[in-house]
Amino acid sequence: MAGYFILSTRKGDYRALAVQGSQVYACHAQLVALLRAHLGEPHARLLAEPLMDQQGNAVDWYAAEAVRPLADLPPEAQENALAHLRGLITDIEALAARLGEESDPNRCLCGAMLHLATRYPGPGNVYVDGAGQPVLTCWGMTLAASAAPESLVRPGAAPLAAGASNEGDRIIREGKALPRPAAPLPPPAPITGAGEPWWKKLLMILLGLVLAFLLFWGLGRFFPGLAFPLPGGCVKEAPLPAEADTAPAPLDPAPTDAELTALRAEIEVLRQAARARAEACIPPAPPVAEVPKAPEVTEPPKDLGDLLGDLTDLPKEEPKPEPPKETPKPEPKKPEPKKESPKKGDPLKLPDKDDKSMDFLDGCWNCRTGLTDTRGNPIKVRFCFGKNGKGQITILDRRGNTFTGTAQAQMQNGKLHIDAGEASSRTSRGSFNGVRIDCTPGAGNAALCYGRNKTDNSPWKATFLRD
Repeated sequence: MAGYFILSTRKGDYRALAVQGSQVYACHAQLVALLRAHLGEPHARLLAEPLMDQQGNAVDWYAAEAVRPLADLPPEAQENALAHLRGLITDIEALAARLGEESDPNRCLCGAMLHLATRYPGPGNVYVDGAGQPVLTCWGMTLAASAAPESLVRPGAAPLAAGASNEGDRIIREGKALPRPAAPLPPPAPITGAGEPWWKKLLMILLGLVLAFLLFWGLGRFFPGLAFPLPGGCVKEAPLPAEADTAPAPLDPAPTDAELTALRAEIEVLRQAARARAEACIPPAPPVAEVPKAPEVTEPPKDLGDLLGDLTDLPKEEPKPEPPKETPKPEPKKPEPKKESPKKGDPLKLPDKDDKSMDFLDGCWNCRTGLTDTRGNPIKVRFCFGKNGKGQITILDRRGNTFTGTAQAQMQNGKLHIDAGEASSRTSRGSFNGVRIDCTPGAGNAALCYGRNKTDNSPWKATFLRD
């Protein structure tokens, strides 16, 4: 979690210390969690958060609160900060020694990393916040030209300095170029164990390696999709180049728990919509059984003479006047109900299936997604559309930077489909990948929406509210 920016260092100024191929400063999250669990929050906040830039040429250092260089403090405040720093480093070294003496190889690895994390180039890398909490930058590093790290806790430390290179533009702090610190101190004495023979330690290491091999082999055999973050490395490596066309196509990966949860939610929404439509349907009336008619009894025909005599005796009927035909009155046309425009904060509702107009989407909508940036900070998403379905996506990050991109919406078979492209900013580096959002009608035509990222196809729920 990045907070207050302290300074930016070039990659060539310092040499990063590593354990088994893993650079110590790159494991900031794991080390901070370990310190917070065993020692407390002040020990965890001692290590500033490093963030590598996109080009991989510089490291930006951040602290949770605003800090000042140690050299800018009064002499009395400097002595108090140094005493506090020595106490924190002593506690961390003691924890590293305890972990290094255990038989578990993973805990020994954590102890070695904590031991190297307390090394830093010089006093110029010490900062203090408003509460007197010391913060170290360039921890787990040494000067590129030196063979050993420096530390304030050793006697005879160099005087305060604020840089790490002969060139003035190598370290930037608040727009000022800083000079190179004094020469480094000699390397510290190596940490050695006592009280146990060397062959016993070697035997324990071999047994630990055998157990680790058997454990990883068993997990890889029964759980092929399981990943192991340590000690293989803590920094994301660049993606491998694509294989040749002759290589066989990889098998489709098994769906993740998040994808299964999204699929179950979508199936449940469709099931509820189908049940609501079935309840709204009126069943046809049962057929009416016809009553069989009794056969008519016809009298035998009379004689022809009798029939003629009867006809001659019948009186002639006078023609009746035809009644005037009434002209039907035209029925008044019923006024069509006006479509109510949504108010601010109202949820998005989809039109009927036969209505393909996009007027209901005209305007701006706040989209609650629960998404975060690559550093875990929440972001705000907003869509604005016209009556033709074309619009724009706007993303606002924690620092107030605005990223915009194009968006296109259309209705198909009663469902709303939104396709948003990559969102970029004119004032900030980086961008946000495109997304796809699909909405289906629920109870009362309320929009039930689910989105997916175009890069990794990870699902998430989206809720549209009128802005």
